Amino acid sequence: LRYISKIILWIDTKEYWPVKTKIFEPNGDTTLIEFKNIKVNTKIPDSEFEFEVPKGVEVVEPLK
Repeated sequence: LRYISKIILWIDTKEYWPVKTKIFEPNGDTTLIEFKNIKVNTKIPDSEFEFEVPKGVEVVEPLK
């Protein structure tokens, strides 16, 4: 891969979901992502998925 040279993934051995990810870039940079307070199958209100285009933004539809 051009942008990622290695990924380390830590998995919870009881629930089998990721709890931490470390991403290594070829230039030596790393990004560490930790997942905390994981909640499974919680109700997410429909309003969380609504997107309002900010004022002044032009919406461009893809060509068909």
